[in-house]
Amino acid sequence: YIILGTILFITNSCKKDPELQLPTITTASVTNISYTTAISGGNITSDGGSPVTASGVCWNYYENPTISNNRTTDGTKIGNFTSNISGLSINNIYYLRAYATNSVGTTYGNTITFSTKNNTLPELTTTISNITSTSVTVNSVITEEGNFPITERGICFSLHENTTLDDIFIVYEGIETTNYITDITTLNPKNYYYVRTYVINYLGGIYYGNEIMFRTLDYSIIFNPDLTYETVTDIDNNIYKTITIGNQVWMAENLKVTHYRDGSPIQKNIYDKTGSYYNYNNNEYWTSSNGRLYNWYAVTNTKNIAPVGWHIPTDNEWTILVNYLNGEFVAGGKLKETGTLHWLSPNTEANNQSGFSALPSGFVNYDEYSNMGKYSYFWSVDESSATNAWSRYLFYGYAKSYRASNNKDFGFSVRCIKD
Repeated sequence: YIILGTILFITNSCKKDPELQLPTITTASVTNISYTTAISGGNITSDGGSPVTASGVCWNYYENPTISNNRTTDGTKIGNFTSNISGLSINNIYYLRAYATNSVGTTYGNTITFSTKNNTLPELTTTISNITSTSVTVNSVITEEGNFPITERGICFSLHENTTLDDIFIVYEGIETTNYITDITTLNPKNYYYVRTYVINYLGGIYYGNEIMFRTLDYSIIFNPDLTYETVTDIDNNIYKTITIGNQVWMAENLKVTHYRDGSPIQKNIYDKTGSYYNYNNNEYWTSSNGRLYNWYAVTNTKNIAPVGWHIPTDNEWTILVNYLNGEFVAGGKLKETGTLHWLSPNTEANNQSGFSALPSGFVNYDEYSNMGKYSYFWSVDESSATNAWSRYLFYGYAKSYRASNNKDFGFSVRCIKD
């Protein structure tokens, strides 16, 4: 007999393909942040069942950046990747996140915020020396080069304030040192000039140092040759010519002392109520002819700023002087040095008949220096209010002597009168 057997078998059930999904990704921290670049990246932990076709990071100024904004492209592999980011702006806040794309679409990692570095700007100083009728020596110092390489440096000068590269400029050869000295030898006699240092960095930024005003030609004071002058010496051994005008004896030069009569120093550039002196434009050059500027608190300090046997004039003593010179409408002309060596033209009716030889030394108001060549300002010791005191001033355009009430913090010239 043949027995036909029956074979029993069971087929395997069909395994269904999993549903495709978006990749999963995290954003790497941002490192190596500079002024315009940074480094980030991401970690693709799953491709979602479909090959990754693009990955990288994207960024913007606003939250939730997408691939329609700035982005990098860093390959298609699962795992960690690194992105080099460039083209950023200095001192800006950015939002960044990693992305990965497959056939399903694009997914993003967590958002990270970072800031690019702030730019440190160049800082420059300008000083001058050796002024002649046609030349000056300029010393330019770069005290801070900033964050970007300097590609050009030099000086510029002109006959007006705020001189720029639109005026005359001289480029220094080489950029290896931060200290440059040069002689300008193309100046004209008896002219006011403005000069300052400049640099240009590789971003094209132009930066200027402090500006200095100076005037060519020797600054010796022009005294009245028909009058007889004596002298007085202060505690710093500065010697001043003096002149007798009526029954008064005045200094014929502006005070330049830096110590009180007891030898203690007068503070410099200090804006408080103890007294201070200033060099015009913070430049010692002006002191040899024009003296120094002092606030009212210095001239009234009980330590005494005047030489022994002398004092700062009262408002009434100024009035006596002006009246002796035939009144305020003509006294200015008789007090001013003649010519336009120091005074700007026209220096109206200046004849220096008194021998006082007033110079247009300007004034200072909290680091703002002005009116050199135009005005003479002189303190008296008398107050006009709690904040102001009486002064006298002369002007290049008129023969008048003016009486005015000015803030005690201002820095004016000082003339002393004999006790």
